[in-house]
Amino acid sequence: LSIQKTVLLIVNMEFCLHIQRHDYSNGPVEGRFPLKLSSTVNVLQGGSVTLSCKYNGSAASDELLWYRQYSRSRPEFLILVNELTAKVEKNSKVLTLIIYHTAVSDSALYYCALTPTVTGNPPNTVLKLLL
Repeated sequence: LSIQKTVLLIVNMEFCLHIQRHDYSNGPVEGRFPLKLSSTVNVLQGGSVTLSCKYNGSAASDELLWYRQYSRSRPEFLILVNELTAKVEKNSKVLTLIIYHTAVSDSALYYCALTPTVTGNPPNTVLKLLL
């Protein structure tokens, strides 16, 4: 008898991110930018999953970030985390996060952000892994 465990990832459909940045030619810029996200993704535990967020406006690749926040913890910047890859597709204005070898420990809030980010209660992406 073989039993496979399925990991279910649930991601909010859409949210707006409030950012503040400095445009050296025009001064400070502040605004809300809609970000489009994936909906629900099913993946086997140990598999890979891609989270995408579509942004409006222009941003250099170093201005687009992913953060992960566990319950009762500070957000962590994901560029230094093993088993993850982030990339920017400038032509289609999409920022993606790929999580390899998914596990229950990947359950957290995932934030797609433009720098510098504004602190407080920002909208977020919820990633839930269920067995």
